[in-house]
Amino acid sequence: MSRCVFNLGYHYYLQHQSDKAQKFFEQSLSWAEKSKNHKILSMAHNQLGLLWTDRGKFNEALKEYLLAIDIAQQHDLFKNKCATLVNIGSLYEYQKDTVKALKYYLEAEKIAKKNHLKEILLSTYGSIAIIKRKSDIPLSLNYYQRAYQIAKEIDDRYEQFNTLINLSYGYLALNSETGNRQAFECLKKAEQTALALNDKENLFYVHFNIGAYHFNLKQYAKALQSYQTSLSFYQPTISIDQKINLYDALIEVYKKTEDYRHAYDFQQKQNALKDSIFNIEKTKSFNEIQTRYAVEKKNLRIRLLSKEKQIERNQKRTAIYIGLMLIIPMLLLLLFYKHRIKTQNLLREKENKIFVQEKEQLKQEQELKRITGVLQGQDQERNRIAQEIHDGVGGKLAGIKLHLSQINTTIANDKIQDIINGISGVFTELRAISHDLSQNYIHQQSLQNLIQELIVEYNNRKEFQTDLHLYPVDMLETLPQEIKHHLYRILQELLANIAKHAQAKQVYINLTRHENSINLIVEDDGIGYIDTGKTGIGIKNIQERLQSLGGTLHMESHPGQGSCSNINVPIL
Repeated sequence: MSRCVFNLGYHYYLQHQSDKAQKFFEQSLSWAEKSKNHKILSMAHNQLGLLWTDRGKFNEALKEYLLAIDIAQQHDLFKNKCATLVNIGSLYEYQKDTVKALKYYLEAEKIAKKNHLKEILLSTYGSIAIIKRKSDIPLSLNYYQRAYQIAKEIDDRYEQFNTLINLSYGYLALNSETGNRQAFECLKKAEQTALALNDKENLFYVHFNIGAYHFNLKQYAKALQSYQTSLSFYQPTISIDQKINLYDALIEVYKKTEDYRHAYDFQQKQNALKDSIFNIEKTKSFNEIQTRYAVEKKNLRIRLLSKEKQIERNQKRTAIYIGLMLIIPMLLLLLFYKHRIKTQNLLREKENKIFVQEKEQLKQEQELKRITGVLQGQDQERNRIAQEIHDGVGGKLAGIKLHLSQINTTIANDKIQDIINGISGVFTELRAISHDLSQNYIHQQSLQNLIQELIVEYNNRKEFQTDLHLYPVDMLETLPQEIKHHLYRILQELLANIAKHAQAKQVYINLTRHENSINLIVEDDGIGYIDTGKTGIGIKNIQERLQSLGGTLHMESHPGQGSCSNINVPIL
């Protein structure tokens, strides 16, 4: 039971569900104490330490780590002790205390060597190398080489790749002839390993560093080619910071080749990514400004009170210094008056800024109402057209088909039967168009069924093949009606654009629901396009729908490399 409950906790830890993980780790402690399973006791305290570290509660984390080490020490659990020592080192590294971090890493290294714990040594060498990378590159490279040897001994190809990439970083940082040559050798090995693992994410890092290698050698054309190849291997699992670094490298290459237009384009893309990352920091900065303003206002009141007391003291002295002291209060009053005018001006400026912000917010709300009205009008017109098609044209076709069938019952003419069959096909197509336009039909169907019908329609036309991936599988069942409706229309518009312009053979649709948002990614392998900044009616319709939902759209494409549309919609 102690092991089963611990493994449940570890499962939820890997799923980043920290509350559930903590609950099961604490339960495993209880079972482990009853069964005297000292190994699980030590491991559970270690995992609780990792949970507290992730939450930024470093004191609580350290307490759990020390309990884990104490149990491991008492019962000769050397592997558990080493793993916990490495975690304590990481804890101090988070707090920028590299001296203490290094102390714990070295202690873990000593125990791991003595007890032949190769996996722990591999982790320890990598951690020490990271700390030494800034202050002592040769020593850092030495530790990475040791780590690489162990990774080969235990046949861990993922760690082999990681160590080779880190070695290439170190050698490139030397920026010497020998360093560049050794970096290139490491990168070639890393590329072979990544290909063997069939891991596109790893190829991103390989080509990124190959680009840096060519940049060091001033081979800018090759550097550009490697950076662009790296960009093609970018995956959503790679951090946005890495993409920003790649954009930065591309900007530098374009500057070197005096291609300032492309440099500017990538500068714009980089700024857009940075804006998305630093939103929290901007909000925090705004709050700090508000706090400073409140503090300054309070200090101003204190200073004003101090000046009033000073005036009172001066008035008491007027009896002794009649002539001289008459001038001082007048000067003080003048200064006070100027200071007060300045303060009032500052307050007026603040009020004007608030007024401008409220005015802008009102404009945005009015624009949102306008867009909502336009969308509602479009949907009503679609409903009207759908009803006309279904009740008018569809009804007449049904009548003609029935009349022909009655006539053909007696004469049994094959050509008339062909006409009847043709009318049936036309009626089916009209019914599909009517359903496609009708808002009522959309409301009656689940979003998954609507998307599946859309995919079947395009697959039957043989324009391109479509793959749909949903996570979680039942994620579309509980979506609000408004979001469901707009998502369907947006996907409809994107697929229509691909069919019209992309010449694609394969389209991938990924729908992922997060806690507070839903993410839609539509990719194709078509001819791509160059972003000219102009948008057609279809894209404007998508943008207006997203604006009404408070969502965002990011589109990216390169000639010959297909295109990708990334949409995020909040779920309140």
